[in-house]
Amino acid sequence: MRFSGFVVLFFGLHITHVTCYSSGLVNVACETMTPRHASNSPQTSEPPYTVSASNYSFSPGDHITVTLQANPNVFFKGFLLQARSVPGNNIVGYFNVTDSNAQTLSCSNTEASAVSHTSAINKSNISVLWTAPMASGDVNFRATFVQSGPMFWVGVESPLLTVVSSSSPPTNSTSALPSLSPTNHYATSSSSPSNISTSTLPSSTSTYYVTNSSSRSNITTFNFTSDAPTMSQTTLRVATSLPPTQISSSLCGTQKVCFSSPADCDPSKSINCFFMSSSPVNGGGYQLEISGPSDGYVSIGFSDDKMMGNDDIYICGMNSAGGVGIQHAYSEGRSRPLTLNLGDVQVNLASYSSGVMQCSFVSRNNISTQQPSQQTRSLNSSYYILMAYGASNNGQIQYHGTTGTFISDTKVDLSVASNVTTASFGVSPLVKAHGSLMLIAWMTTGSLGMIFARYMKVSAKQLVLGKAIWFQSHVVLMVLTVAATIASFVMAFVQANGWSNYANNHAIIGCIVMGLAFFQPIIAVFRPSPESSRRVIFNWFHVLNAFVMKVLAVANLFLGFQLINGTSGWMVKVMGGFLGWGALNVILFEINAFLARKEKKKTWNANEDSEGLVKYEFYLLPIYLCGNLAFLIALLVGIGQS
Repeated sequence: MRFSGFVVLFFGLHITHVTCYSSGLVNVACETMTPRHASNSPQTSEPPYTVSASNYSFSPGDHITVTLQANPNVFFKGFLLQARSVPGNNIVGYFNVTDSNAQTLSCSNTEASAVSHTSAINKSNISVLWTAPMASGDVNFRATFVQSGPMFWVGVESPLLTVVSSSSPPTNSTSALPSLSPTNHYATSSSSPSNISTSTLPSSTSTYYVTNSSSRSNITTFNFTSDAPTMSQTTLRVATSLPPTQISSSLCGTQKVCFSSPADCDPSKSINCFFMSSSPVNGGGYQLEISGPSDGYVSIGFSDDKMMGNDDIYICGMNSAGGVGIQHAYSEGRSRPLTLNLGDVQVNLASYSSGVMQCSFVSRNNISTQQPSQQTRSLNSSYYILMAYGASNNGQIQYHGTTGTFISDTKVDLSVASNVTTASFGVSPLVKAHGSLMLIAWMTTGSLGMIFARYMKVSAKQLVLGKAIWFQSHVVLMVLTVAATIASFVMAFVQANGWSNYANNHAIIGCIVMGLAFFQPIIAVFRPSPESSRRVIFNWFHVLNAFVMKVLAVANLFLGFQLINGTSGWMVKVMGGFLGWGALNVILFEINAFLARKEKKKTWNANEDSEGLVKYEFYLLPIYLCGNLAFLIALLVGIGQS
């Protein structure tokens, strides 16, 4: 009995211990920040997590957003976050949380001086608000991440936050790590200012940007003092549509390398200018500027070639809280970039205004096109420059497509000031061949094969090599369709170097069409004889499978044209006309078939086909073919010129 009581007590204590940590009440770990997970030790490998702040300079009382972010496809179950003084290692400031997955803790007898999880569910990012103490030196944020019981990382640090005097306003800067952390003092507003407006108040001490969470196209800037008047006392000045910016092309070619599209555009004078610049700074590294019209992200990359893959990338984009930040990443190919630690980066500007995303920062990181695990100090300073833009979803960048990229025509020496020209490149020849074959297969040969099988059985019943002409024509046309589909499918995979983690709807639907097209002729070869009772099952399956393939293939052609010509490009409209022409002719063929059947019922011998039953197939077919070829040639020319 005494032994049984000991066992119950032992397991009861351990259950309480585990429950405590899964609920995030880890006050016992306030000092060391180390989980008490049996005898397990912290991981010593590079952590797959980052800690970033919305500003790396602050004054007493400032509010700073802190974001914990996991790398793509990585999660954490538990965490502990604190702000520590440097030097001194004291816990400073206090936190506010709005995320249901986070809660504040009291450490060092200070309420809300730490943040932890509320449950052990998987989390990819957490954002909280930290308030700086009234008296403090420099600080950094430190976090412990728990991926599983035996696997955790302790002391993952943010870059250093520097305190500035109250008489000197902090620089307008943000961090930007994987979550694309919010910009300087970003807060969410329920109202939407109609334009960029400035409240001009005396002796400002800090700048706050207030954005509307549903409409981020405008910014209102308020300059506050400790005795600032209320909003009703301020005078608002409406600015122009151009964003307030420090970025311009004024020193291009003399003091910095510039790359833009359209060529030689100036981001300080045009909101439709994609622009980047680079200039060496004292102590090594580069001053980098990024600007472009996008509400998701604009990115730059440095590469040894003109293809995506093995590229060093910086991304200026929106985070999940509606702020702007900078992310350092490495492209491994046609998959989501691998997030890297921001490293030695000093951010000077991160903003979104009037539809334009802009970031300016100094990076002293080594530019390397090698895998992060193999990176060494590179003496090379010449790279192809890549720019890309696209949408973001909850802080995660989305695929930019084939139209959202710009590439320099030659390698660029970043240490020598110059104006860089954009490479005159279009859609890859493999992509053009892929699209052309799919278009021919599913809008011409496939359509003709279906027409012969459905509407030409009477008018083309003469035998050739023991089979009716309509059947021979159907087989040849559909074999060509399947062959073109297979060849096109292989070309797409060659172009993408295999399956892409960025696979979009076009790629997924294409795989479905390929699968259905591959099995259709195989099933046809093993069809039952016409006398078999199972023939009707084959007929229905054969027809329905062909119909599904046709619908999916046509829909995918529209998606393909949108990728290379935009959603409202002329090729998309011509494709709509192509589809309409086909639909019109199907209606005419159906009317003709109905009239033929009606005529057949009037004949004395219903089992004998007369010449009168042929009706107008021989007239409709060449008319349809002429229109089909006209649309086909127009689209093939468009693909060739894209």
